[in-house]
Amino acid sequence: MRLGKNIAKIRKDNNLTQDELAEKYFVTRQTISNWEIGKSYPDLETLVKISNDFNVSLDILLKEDDEMIKKIDNEVKGSKKYKNITKYFLIVFSIIFLAIFIYLLMYFNFKNNTIDRFNNIAQNYKFIKDIDGRYQLNKENKIIYMIPNPFPDFLDFKLDYKDKSLYCIIITGNDLRYNFDNGTGWSSEIRLHWTNDNKLLIESYACEDKNNFSSSLKDVKGNECDYYGLIMQYEIENNIEKIIKIDFNDLSGKLNIDEKVLKDTAINGTNMYNELYK
Repeated sequence: MRLGKNIAKIRKDNNLTQDELAEKYFVTRQTISNWEIGKSYPDLETLVKISNDFNVSLDILLKEDDEMIKKIDNEVKGSKKYKNITKYFLIVFSIIFLAIFIYLLMYFNFKNNTIDRFNNIAQNYKFIKDIDGRYQLNKENKIIYMIPNPFPDFLDFKLDYKDKSLYCIIITGNDLRYNFDNGTGWSSEIRLHWTNDNKLLIESYACEDKNNFSSSLKDVKGNECDYYGLIMQYEIENNIEKIIKIDFNDLSGKLNIDEKVLKDTAINGTNMYNELYK
């Protein structure tokens, strides 16, 4: 091969042995021998060094060696392709990294500010937070307020409350004890639910002792209830001005609950909800 002959000629013209040339380019003597007989080729970087060290242009080194020219051409193209791939990869990685960084800033800023404010309000109302992150407030007359964990998880990719709800249960019937899974409960209750879609639902539920079940309960649609059923439902927009104007005398009579207890619970819960989620 022409390139091998040119390398041998350069070495001899400069009075170098194969060992000396090998040492200069950090290869073995056998590698130099293989170059000179055309069994292998120097890489492009080494060729450039030979050209510079011995003041011989690459054109002269590669003259008439079509195979080596083709090999170098492929190396150059491969090198450019690799550089382009690397460049695009770095661009994409940078965009992803920037997006993650911005999301982290926004998420933790939202979460810290929201949790601090939310916890302060909940503590002012004397809510107690359980191990699952839910809040509960037990009031007199068997009134229980409950708040679900309202905050999005880290990978929800949502910077808003997960569940803007507030629940209140007013126990209106005697406690029941039955043998099913050692459960306990009450025979009737009124539920107030301030919902995500800005509604207040006032509902009455009743149940029967499972030991004396008679299928006598019917739900709000007239269907027989399986021990426990929704008996009545009242819905209104979650607006304090509208809630104050509810005919609590009529509603409390239908729900069989003290008018003042129902009215105070509805108004207090509405004010509490609006303060928690404003």
